[in-house]
Amino acid sequence: MVKLTDKKIKWAVKQVINNGESTGMVAAIYGVSRRRIQQLVKYYRETGKYPMLDKKRRPKTHLSDDEKRIIEDAYNESFLGARLLRYHIQKHYKRNISHNKVHQHLLEVGLARPNRKKQKKRKRCRYERKQSLSLVHADLLDYDGCQVIAYEDDALRKILAIGEFTTATTDNAIGVFKRAEDIARAYRGKITAVNTDRGTQFYASGGEKKKEGVSRFKQYLNA
Repeated sequence: MVKLTDKKIKWAVKQVINNGESTGMVAAIYGVSRRRIQQLVKYYRETGKYPMLDKKRRPKTHLSDDEKRIIEDAYNESFLGARLLRYHIQKHYKRNISHNKVHQHLLEVGLARPNRKKQKKRKRCRYERKQSLSLVHADLLDYDGCQVIAYEDDALRKILAIGEFTTATTDNAIGVFKRAEDIARAYRGKITAVNTDRGTQFYASGGEKKKEGVSRFKQYLNA
């Protein structure tokens, strides 16, 4: 079931852009995730247009009672997993049911168990700090031949400092970070933690690991 309509999307974006309401508050009103509202607001800021639902999208389908019975009968005949059970159903019942729907129904009736390897926490994490400057994200982007280094505050989702270079070096990374520190000090604050990727600008390369064990960027942060 679609919770948002074009009218609701427009209202939600206006509340954030024009009235300064938080995305969390707007998300709670419509019962959707905060991330969904952030996506809608981002689209409006980048295009100047309100997001619209795709009228041609394929509607979500649900298993009929007959399909559920077929899945259970086929499983009791073969004891196969969802992927192979799909072909068993195609061959003996002449029905095409996606293996995802087959697996979901087997889970619901207790004929399958979740795969623990697929349930583990993903390596990529979203952070939502409440206090500004308690965590700053650092990242590198290759854009149109330019190496862009930026530092973004996690709580405010505001870019503190950004720089464009022909080559992204550790010195450049430190230089942009110093500007981010200056911005923080202007607001009488201090950056207390930095989250970076594994780029050589932020992490020690092979030679540095052998000699010092830590990159110059990390040394600057710890100074």
